[in-house]
Amino acid sequence: MVYLSLCFLFNLLSALAGPDGSDLRTDPVTRLREIVRERLEQAESVLSVGEETIHARAHVQQFYEKRMFEPAWVDTEGPLPGAHALLEALRDAVREGLDPELYHLLKAEALLDDLRTMPQPPDGVLLADLDLLLTDTFLIYSAHLSVGCVNPETYNPEWVPERPEVDLLDVLEASLEPEQLRESLEGLLPIHPGYSRLRDALTQYREIDAAGGWPEVPEGPAFRLGDNHERVASLRRRLVVTGELAPDMSGAPTRTDRNQSGPVNSVSHQGESEHGTPKLFEELSDGAASGGPRRFDEALQQAVQRFQARHGLEPDGVVGPQTLEALNVSAAERARQMALNLDRWRWLGQDLGNRYMLVNIPDFSLEVVEDGKTILRMAVVVGRTYRRTPVFSDTVRYIVLNPSWNTPRSIAVRDELPEIQKDPGFLERHGFRVLQGWGADEREIDPNEIDWSKLSARDFPYHLRQDPGPLNALGQIKFMFPNKFNVYLHDTPARGLFARLQRDFSSGCIRLERPIDLAEYVLKEDPGWTREAIVEAIEAEQKRTVPLHRRIAVHLQYWTAWVEEDGTVQFRKDLYGRDKRLADALQRLPTVL
Repeated sequence: MVYLSLCFLFNLLSALAGPDGSDLRTDPVTRLREIVRERLEQAESVLSVGEETIHARAHVQQFYEKRMFEPAWVDTEGPLPGAHALLEALRDAVREGLDPELYHLLKAEALLDDLRTMPQPPDGVLLADLDLLLTDTFLIYSAHLSVGCVNPETYNPEWVPERPEVDLLDVLEASLEPEQLRESLEGLLPIHPGYSRLRDALTQYREIDAAGGWPEVPEGPAFRLGDNHERVASLRRRLVVTGELAPDMSGAPTRTDRNQSGPVNSVSHQGESEHGTPKLFEELSDGAASGGPRRFDEALQQAVQRFQARHGLEPDGVVGPQTLEALNVSAAERARQMALNLDRWRWLGQDLGNRYMLVNIPDFSLEVVEDGKTILRMAVVVGRTYRRTPVFSDTVRYIVLNPSWNTPRSIAVRDELPEIQKDPGFLERHGFRVLQGWGADEREIDPNEIDWSKLSARDFPYHLRQDPGPLNALGQIKFMFPNKFNVYLHDTPARGLFARLQRDFSSGCIRLERPIDLAEYVLKEDPGWTREAIVEAIEAEQKRTVPLHRRIAVHLQYWTAWVEEDGTVQFRKDLYGRDKRLADALQRLPTVL
């Protein structure tokens, strides 16, 4: 009898308890908070919802503790409008080059389906799981929008990003109203037009890929103006898709120099039809470009030159191995390349400044931008693949006219010592002094008193200094922004290198094609430093340091895909293999919180 009474009491208590063990007689709102708290506290080292890991656990915990564990995206009756607004915004992640499925989208949609089909009131554990999942979704997605998907310093010591500081918990609190959520997320993105131009081009290239991409040009020997065969017809079809060649095969005005005006493969070039589909696809479907003549005429040559110019190739109009390789990179791969570079934009934060220099390493170029317009552009030489130019932002503080060059030890023993051992006259001919000691103890050594044959990289007790002059490795001007990499912008006596198409010949610093033009620009607010005064000071061959009245930002960047002000889409080779490393890192969805 006692046994039956105890069983009855146990069954009664069980009936009054929810599926999570909570007391159903308590307030449902309080009970839901308790479920959230218990889910956070009971998890061991990893907090998960089903097979989905909560990546930003510490921030999620902090968020709910501040709210006394009140859910953000659900209430006791089910999902709030903000939950649907977040998932709707997340589906647009593809526009930013991101994969929505990496942010719990499928699992969140499955939980929503479960809640829609179950009887009321909804299961408290299911509601709590959805709320935790959506909070993690917002925090990770907003972090990736604001500072990029990875911290490049963790996998590449040559990269120091200018990552903005954003309090994402504050952003989350301000975004819980559905009408505010999308605006908050968009407010985290870079505001520079270069980002939005590349984003629009990504959308266009994905549309091309979805429509079947472009045809490959068959392998074979180089071909050019005057040739007549089926590969020419394939080339025509290929160039129609990306806009270098008009669909009617008539060609277009020659534009091999991207500093000339007029759009080529522009994000606004193709436009949309009245039905909202890209005009390009309608034009292709009407058969105008379905066959194409087999003869390589002047119009096709000009189209090839346009293609070559925007891929960093010699615009000779000949389809050789490099041009053929670039032609046959798929639309999907180009879209992936664009997505990687969108993430690099997000590492830079909101804005580059109203006035700055930008060095694009794979493009071997420097441009000066003021109020959004490029006012000066020049070729540069960047670091060799084994002495790579790093990526970071800084501020040019002063310039040095007629600099001497204190040769870094690594360069002295690797480059100069072998030359000295082969030719004892090397030092005098190139204006080098041999020094020992530092500061007050520094003294010059007669190189003829040294047995150079006995020295090595391990045993080299000297340092080398090259005097100012036309043979100095730094040329006649250097632009200084002191940094841990000891790199800077400078002139060079090796002027012939600027005629090369690929210019990775330096030891990490950036050599300038037009250093006096750049000096004139950065000193323009100092009336005492006209162009004539700069040239006169250089000709005096006396070292002189000139501080800038108005410092200027400098950004050393690595962009293999970008869109210029006129809408021209540009691609470059992955000079240092950094695209591949970034793509590999993105496969693991690392968090940046």
